[in-house]
Amino acid sequence: YELAHDAQSGVKPYPSTTILSAELSLAVESTIWAIFMARATDVITFGTQQLAVQRLLTLETPRKMTKALIGFAAIDLLFTVMTVSVAWGLVAYFALPENAGLPEQADHAFVQFVAREFPQLLRSLVVAGLIAALVSTFDSGLNSSGAVLVSDFYRRWCPERSEHHYVRMSRLFILGMSVVVVLFTIWQFRFRDQTALQRIGQLNAVLSGPMSTIFVLGVISRRTTGGCAIFGGVVSLTAALLLNGFPNVFEPPIAGINWMWVAGISTIAGVAGGLLASHTNSR
Repeated sequence: YELAHDAQSGVKPYPSTTILSAELSLAVESTIWAIFMARATDVITFGTQQLAVQRLLTLETPRKMTKALIGFAAIDLLFTVMTVSVAWGLVAYFALPENAGLPEQADHAFVQFVAREFPQLLRSLVVAGLIAALVSTFDSGLNSSGAVLVSDFYRRWCPERSEHHYVRMSRLFILGMSVVVVLFTIWQFRFRDQTALQRIGQLNAVLSGPMSTIFVLGVISRRTTGGCAIFGGVVSLTAALLLNGFPNVFEPPIAGINWMWVAGISTIAGVAGGLLASHTNSR
């Protein structure tokens, strides 16, 4: 920590901060308040993730589901603390005089540390573990998306078909989404001046706000109808686009808000809009 705490972030276009900053500013990136807001929004969106919902549905009672959801949140926050600790170690390592000028890009820090310091066998195991985790996450997302498209949409449009037909269509949907993901990855590869975390965070900020808005409205309000929930989602999406823009497509009309705050602020705006619409509708 002594080596790392004065290191300045090079992420642009936001004002730089030290590794542990309690500055209360919506513009400064990666303050502890911004990180807390981002992680809190991620915890809320657990209820919108299909894999998490499938695990919750295996439990017998709503009480056990609530305990499991709290457990998910606690583990997620613990994982955040662990990864931040590793990040401090990497920052300190590259702050040493013999490592001056490295890494050239922040995304290379972990890979360069492994390549320079790990024995060959352990290096291979770490890389294999990273690839396995990436493939597991990727194929799980594709399989889940294919199942959703077939079960929630295609079956309604084309009912009374054989199960073999639906399985074949699911595979075609997965193939199509794989092509889209590869093309999207090639497009994003052009914008390597930003870190992967920043690019993913800005993209998620546009979508996670509306999703968490609809989920929260469905949980906390019995008067919220489907139309009011959608209205809240539209309000949240509008707020996210105003504050965040759409990465690499257009800049935010309201500049100066760090992307870590966007999902939380847009969720608050969307929930407020949905509750207001529900109140107006009930009257």
